[in-house]
Amino acid sequence: MKAIFTVVVLCMATSMSFSQEVALPWDSVGRVYVLTAEMESQLLLFPDVTNLTEARLFRATDGTLSVEITAKFREEVRRERRVLTDNQFRDLRQKFNERAAVTMPSIGLDQSGRSALLWGSTLWSLFYYAPMIMVAINPEKGNVAAALPYIIAPVLGYFIPAILTSKANVTDGASSLALGGMFQGAIHGWALAALIQGDDLDMSMGAGFSVVTGITESVVGFSVASSSAMTEGHASMINTTAFYGALSGLYTGLLIGSDDNDVDISARAAGGAGLAGAAAGVIIGNSLGSSRTYTGADAGIYAIDGFLGATLPLAILAAVKPDHIDPRVLFGTAIATTALGLYVGTQLVRGRDYNSTLGPVLSTLGGALIGLGTGILIGDTAPTYLWWVGAAGGFAISYLTADWRPEGENSDHSSLNFQINPLGIAALTMPELSRFPMPLASVSYRWR
Repeated sequence: MKAIFTVVVLCMATSMSFSQEVALPWDSVGRVYVLTAEMESQLLLFPDVTNLTEARLFRATDGTLSVEITAKFREEVRRERRVLTDNQFRDLRQKFNERAAVTMPSIGLDQSGRSALLWGSTLWSLFYYAPMIMVAINPEKGNVAAALPYIIAPVLGYFIPAILTSKANVTDGASSLALGGMFQGAIHGWALAALIQGDDLDMSMGAGFSVVTGITESVVGFSVASSSAMTEGHASMINTTAFYGALSGLYTGLLIGSDDNDVDISARAAGGAGLAGAAAGVIIGNSLGSSRTYTGADAGIYAIDGFLGATLPLAILAAVKPDHIDPRVLFGTAIATTALGLYVGTQLVRGRDYNSTLGPVLSTLGGALIGLGTGILIGDTAPTYLWWVGAAGGFAISYLTADWRPEGENSDHSSLNFQINPLGIAALTMPELSRFPMPLASVSYRWR
């Protein structure tokens, strides 16, 4: 009896294994697995089915092909399975692709990053590019000068990108690299103008260069990411490393232009050093992004560590409070700690794919605020570096509790990315740059 029971169980297990099926896509590029009622209303693949709600294609382990149709009949939901021959299957998919190309041209496109791209380009145009165009063309005061920004922003930021991407693939990677170009390209424009004009930098020229380089880098970034099928994580690694490369380049220029007592660096040297650092950052970031699989969340953690590394010298100075410090020591330390922070970031995500950067970013920000608030409560005797300690502590806690999977087993998930403009910060302390408006920071969040 026991032997018979064992045979029956084995037979049942075998039959279950043979009943497993694989879902097949309707389209030729492998993105559409469910034919919805809305699609069917335009494609008319099953004219004999009334009130179709969905249809799916399957292939059994023995090679049998079938389509499963779900439809509503009065108050009931009915499911029908139709076995297909190879010719019927190919004919059905061919009809889908041919009719979808005419009635639903975007159905086979990957537009997962289009929403983020349109939001980003619209906001950047409204709050930065339109005002900078006004600075560049310097119209006479009046109704035209007041109205132009509101006309330029939606056209440049929304309508043109929307039209150009309506029937094109807009991946998360392409969106990320394009948005990075909008932010960092604007910075590079000011740096290029400073390199050309030096300390006599003209505001109109700087604004014009900023607009042109920002748009150019955005378009180039979109094109490169699209043609290379770049992932969001790879693109974010390039954006972040290029950003901190520009910062390190600026630090290097300040280091060279320093002596024991003060800093003497021209706008031309600062702009050139920043551009050289950004170019090096693009090369290094691309190399890092190609070396392994980074998710958008991995790249976000990498960026947080870069931020903590770049601001560490400020915390050290606040703790030591020296009577005098050689500027060369400050900038040299800043270069080293920035590089160290980015290196630590690559090690923290090695072998892991994180699900989201939302927790680490908010914990880092929350920790910094708690540290700052604690210092205010203590009063004048409070250490001024408490904000950095709080930020580092908040990040450490969130990192240790963050959800992750082994590398390669996870796809890109939600990510919160932020960048702070080093030239904008420099403008706060350098009189030759403080007269000119520059983008100070960029923040973006991607939902999954």
